[in-house]
Amino acid sequence: MHLHDLRIGARVRQRRLELGMSQAALAKKLRLTFQQIQKYENGINRVSASTLIEIARALNAPAAWFLEETPSSREQLSSAVDGLATLARELIRDDTADVQLAFANAVLGDLPLAIYLIDPDGRLTYCNAAAARFAGREPRVGRDKWCVTWRLWERDGRRLPHECCPMAVAMKEDRAIRGASAIAERPDGSRTLFTPFPTPLHDQSGALIGGFNALSPLLA
Repeated sequence: MHLHDLRIGARVRQRRLELGMSQAALAKKLRLTFQQIQKYENGINRVSASTLIEIARALNAPAAWFLEETPSSREQLSSAVDGLATLARELIRDDTADVQLAFANAVLGDLPLAIYLIDPDGRLTYCNAAAARFAGREPRVGRDKWCVTWRLWERDGRRLPHECCPMAVAMKEDRAIRGASAIAERPDGSRTLFTPFPTPLHDQSGALIGGFNALSPLLA
């Protein structure tokens, strides 16, 4: 799986919504299940060339359009992340920790995007392998708060405490944050400018049940 899978999926969702078409309606056109469309849109399953051609016909768009690198790649990735956050919300509604972990690893574990989950108090409950690679360390589940990174910095060079990072702000203000950026420092001293996608998660009653975040090297 590759970051391009997320972007292609985001473009499928974008075009489908532009046409006012549901996932079920697109699935019917393609003789697939709506769950398969959901997996394509979330970048979980790779879209084959032949399937992409069929999707392009169903959505009345050139197949090349779904493959183009565009200036709106951040918006496309944001759309894909929103879909993954929806899946994350569903998995943490289960009260069984073993089921949550198994589902998280199955859905998020192999994604190339750094993803982690926190509880309502900000403590880390899950991170995928990409998040550990991004952080340059093994994040401490149950101990680290707000972020998997070792240290954070503002773009102007000021230190950014974890309790003031975008994920912490999103949880404290109970709102998703998009368009933010920060610099992550690893224990070896290397640094990466990145875009976070912090998203509070709620249950069906609207209660805050945790948070989802994805970290991507800064996109145009």
